[in-house]
Amino acid sequence: MAQGKVPDVSELLQPTLTAFHELGGIAGTFMVDETVIENLGLPQKIVKRPHLPGASRSEVSYRIAWARTYLKNFGLIENPQQGLWQLTPLG
Repeated sequence: MAQGKVPDVSELLQPTLTAFHELGGIAGTFMVDETVIENLGLPQKIVKRPHLPGASRSEVSYRIAWARTYLKNFGLIENPQQGLWQLTPLG
């Protein structure tokens, strides 16, 4: 990943799946985001970049959310309740 660049969703798929494994297979949205960010060693200037001007959500968090959505569509994770995600047997 280029320094100073927010990773693309495709670059976040494997790190997001890895985060679930590291977190015991089930975790809240915040913990998944934090684990992915830490594992990738993203600098704070990237982590703090807002998704939209004035938005409270960061672009990294927005893209990790899309990575979770793709992983869910692939059948690797599920969302049993709002804000909670877990690996499926396939994941």
